[in-house]
Amino acid sequence: MRSGGLETVELAKQLFQALDIKREDKDKHTQWMKKGLRFFNAPAAIIICVDRILAEGTPAFDIGTVTQTICPTALHYGLGTCIQDQGVMYPEILRKFCNIPDTKQIIIAIAIGYPDWNFPANQLEIPRESVDKITTWYGFD
Repeated sequence: MRSGGLETVELAKQLFQALDIKREDKDKHTQWMKKGLRFFNAPAAIIICVDRILAEGTPAFDIGTVTQTICPTALHYGLGTCIQDQGVMYPEILRKFCNIPDTKQIIIAIAIGYPDWNFPANQLEIPRESVDKITTWYGFD
């Protein structure tokens, strides 16, 4: 899926339908947003930060690698994860409660805990683009 595209809108529609959140129900939308800000009530969250001294963009690969590696490793131990930027939308609060110094840039969060597989959001099947649609192959004729 491409972030911010039509696929994201369709996924949001499926999610809200599964959670019985109507488009016009602002209260339920707000409650869902608050739940995301609380890391979806997970018992723990991992906050990924980088040192501000590093050149901008330089650690992007490392951040993606470590974030992606945490999730299947957690799954191996029976834990579920949710990579989310919503949990880091208010960095000043995270800095205060997690004692994160200003020398660190807060990048992304991973909610982690034992999943409730019966929760409607966990029942969604997220469509993925085929590898051939998003990859250009050279030299493999």
